[in-house]
Amino acid sequence: IGLYLLCGTGSSWSFNKGDMLSFICSICIAVHIIYTGKYARSYDVYWLTTIQLGVIGLLSLIIAYSTGHDALAWYPEIRDALIVCVLFATIFAFSVQTGMQRFISPSSTALIFCLEPVFAAVCAYFLIDEKIGVNGLIGGGLILFGMILSEIKLKPR
Repeated sequence: IGLYLLCGTGSSWSFNKGDMLSFICSICIAVHIIYTGKYARSYDVYWLTTIQLGVIGLLSLIIAYSTGHDALAWYPEIRDALIVCVLFATIFAFSVQTGMQRFISPSSTALIFCLEPVFAAVCAYFLIDEKIGVNGLIGGGLILFGMILSEIKLKPR
């Protein structure tokens, strides 16, 4: 609900194909976090990261070519963005996530991931003057509240 309020238009409760793909993606990410947490404690972080990225790269190539897209086309004007996205947003980020999941639980990792849309909204507000609005503030607050609530340890009666 928080994510919907943060990112939605607030005009209706309608869902489209992109919303369904986002829902499916969130399930895949949850499975990824669970299995990364399981295997990161037993295997070399760099090898595990290499396998993860290699499998995704191979599957992406297969899907791109099977749908008629040329995945290996080169566009020189995006070289710098490609370098940043490959090195920092992918290789570095996956290495850090995999390495840190040796020490924290999958549920704590998922909670950290929940902050991504909140940080994105805050950055958009300050960097590109995007308007958040009341629904966005309530949505961000619900995400933060959900994170805090899930970390509270209750004593059994």
